[in-house]
Amino acid sequence: NKIIPIIITQIEYNGLAEKKLFLVNEKLKEIAKKNNFYIIKLDEIAIMEEGDFYDTVHTTPQGSERIANIIYPQLIKILKKTIKN
Repeated sequence: NKIIPIIITQIEYNGLAEKKLFLVNEKLKEIAKKNNFYIIKLDEIAIMEEGDFYDTVHTTPQGSERIANIIYPQLIKILKKTIKN
């Protein structure tokens, strides 16, 4: 079906202070590299602010918009590459 996975790492309100989330993200990066999958490393590029999260993991509308503004340009680049191929 010519499916092209796009992996997006995750963040929490305190970045990657949670060791389990850090390890999950590292494993996702390994999988992406090993399988030549596209990956958006949100954990490396997102700078969240106070008020972006309701609790430790759920984003407010402001936080969701901030993440969308980070992810969207990268998705466009990936989609343009895949359309050319």
